[in-house]
Amino acid sequence: MGRPYVKKITRSTNNRSLQNKVARFQILINEGETNKAKIEELSNNLYKRDTEIKTLKDKINQLTKEKDDFEK
Repeated sequence: MGRPYVKKITRSTNNRSLQNKVARFQILINEGETNKAKIEELSNNLYKRDTEIKTLKDKINQLTKEKDDFEK
C-alpha cells in the first residue's frame, strides 16, 4: 500500500494562502470604512434634524406667547 496523497505545502502555496487572507481582510476593512462613513452621515443628519426641531419648538413657543399677549 502506498502513502495517501498529501499535497505538498510549498512556499508559493503559503504565499497564495496569505495573499487570499490579506485580500479578505482588506475587503472587510473597506466595508468597515464605508459603514463608518454612513454612520457619520446619519449622525450628521440626526443632528441637523434635532436642530430643526429645536428651532421649530422655539418658534411655536414664541408664537404661543405672542398669541397669549395679544388676547390679554
